[in-house]
Amino acid sequence: MLFNACSTKKDAFINRNWHALNTKYNTLYNGNIAFEEGRNTLNDTYQDDYFEVLPIERLEVSGEIKLDSEDNNPNFLIAEEKATKAIQRHSMDIKDEERNPQIDEAFLLLGKARYFDERYIPALESFNYILNKYSQSDKLKIASHYTSKNPEKGRYYYIIGQLYNQLGYKDSANYAFDKVIDLNRKSPRVYMINAKIEKLKNTEITA
Repeated sequence: MLFNACSTKKDAFINRNWHALNTKYNTLYNGNIAFEEGRNTLNDTYQDDYFEVLPIERLEVSGEIKLDSEDNNPNFLIAEEKATKAIQRHSMDIKDEERNPQIDEAFLLLGKARYFDERYIPALESFNYILNKYSQSDKLKIASHYTSKNPEKGRYYYIIGQLYNQLGYKDSANYAFDKVIDLNRKSPRVYMINAKIEKLKNTEITA
């Protein structure tokens, strides 16, 4: 029974679930931990310039074109290795249709690990594979909504406020900055402080 469940060529309920569970709770679980550790390292070392519009990601771009994994962040390499392992061992591509619902997660992790390691061309290949192969995947839908992480919400609202200021829409900018302030300590304090500064700058001084 176990031997039959391990088969990636048989489109049966037990096969799909066995491979999906192993992908999610074993290989991808460890890969996502490594990815978050690598991303936290980037966040901790990045310095924002609040006189400029902040980038979405706290990522120092070197400008180099990287294609291989030499001298790169070891956490992102681990994440990439785990994603690749998940795809190689648990993909159930039967009659040109992927039957393991977790494989799109593996390709997403693969793309993110490469992207944050500045290997943009290989990352694009992974993301395009999801778009072409998994047109019904919920992961593209999820990306269209706001993040559930408060630190990221604070950053995104602050950037929205900066962009509205650039367009001259001070009321809309202040609304976005208020969103940052309302998060209080749920988001990094530096966003709240700078949001208050930007609101003061938008206040009209009357005689």
